Amino acid sequence: MSINSDFVLFCKSYAGDILRSARLYRSIVRFNFDQLPTVFSVPSSDVGLFRSSLLEIGHSINIIDDESIYLCSNNGPIETYHELDGRFSQQIIKSEFWRWWCKIKDVSECTYLCLDSDGEFIRGFRKTDFFAADGQPLTVMHDHSELLDAADRRGFRKVRRDFSIECSSIKEVFYRDGLDYSFGPTPTIWSSRVWRDLECNYLQPTQQNLRDALSKRPVELQWYGEALLAFRSIPVHPIPPLFRVYHYDWQFDDAIRAGECLENLRPYYFGVLHQSNWDYGMDAANVKRRKSPASRVIRSLRRQLRRLQSMFTSVLP
Repeated sequence: MSINSDFVLFCKSYAGDILRSARLYRSIVRFNFDQLPTVFSVPSSDVGLFRSSLLEIGHSINIIDDESIYLCSNNGPIETYHELDGRFSQQIIKSEFWRWWCKIKDVSECTYLCLDSDGEFIRGFRKTDFFAADGQPLTVMHDHSELLDAADRRGFRKVRRDFSIECSSIKEVFYRDGLDYSFGPTPTIWSSRVWRDLECNYLQPTQQNLRDALSKRPVELQWYGEALLAFRSIPVHPIPPLFRVYHYDWQFDDAIRAGECLENLRPYYFGVLHQSNWDYGMDAANVKRRKSPASRVIRSLRRQLRRLQSMFTSVLP
């Protein structure tokens, strides 16, 4: 069986991102030219909300509960899963989705496009866009220079420092020297072969499961990429990011000031993503209520200050 015989779009979400998820799914319905299967995974308590909301947009979607994916893995009892912080548990669900899909479809391997709900497609895509000429999956893999250089120009040295620390923490696991690579941002193209080799060649020999590994180094994107380089489960076909991702509000403000818009992004990117950790305008109402008025005011003031700073900082090298 060819590795690309089973390809699926997958997004892990939750009720707080219902508006973003609806926006993402609308873009999938519009631009998914090959009608590739789409799966959204949410906590069991949110399944009803997502079905009532997303099925109004289109019916070519599967909405499942996170617990079903977790139970297909070997990461411990479900009771302990419910105790995990959401930022950590979502990494487990994203990284273990392939097990559920292979089980449901009765296939030995699959490839999936792992999406985040704060992204959306801006142009049409087909299955062949995510595979090389040899039929093997492409891999998002680059030096992250665009973001790092922009942060340096702004004087935000912490961005480069944190990236270096993140990369080094996984590289040392596999005894790899050399350049730092980013294997994100999402969406990423993930092969079950890589995740399986990580389990068989590293986790099992060290008596760990994926949950153990992520608890020590919670960077699933780097785990996948470094495992790929270590075990060569599939040929390495590196590509730049599939979406234009705005990691920070200042990055977005700089881009707008430089004249960036959807029209000039479409030739180079399949979509855009405004990370929800700063672009919180589409937070669900219950999430907004959890943020105090003081917190919202402070975040707004910080953004205004950064916008003022951008007026006096060149966005070009």
